[in-house]
Amino acid sequence: MDGHHIKGLILNLFDKFWPSLFKYFGFLKCFVTPLIKVSRKSGNEGEINSFFSIGDYKRFVENNTCDISKYRVKYYKGLGTSTDVEG
Repeated sequence: MDGHHIKGLILNLFDKFWPSLFKYFGFLKCFVTPLIKVSRKSGNEGEINSFFSIGDYKRFVENNTCDISKYRVKYYKGLGTSTDVEG
């Protein structure tokens, strides 16, 4: 939920100064980044699971019959955590 207050401020800014822009369908887009990405440490390197909530990640860990230590888990805090390739 990080940044939702900023999104609200930006919406208010556009509504106040450029309300006609809301008439254009698709003018505003929301770019959502994952909180956690999980990939296998060995084997199928192309398999990447992205989670947009901690609850989804916890359900993955609970439902996964494999040992979670065989996975690489990366936590994200904003866009600065992403690499150039991920971007």
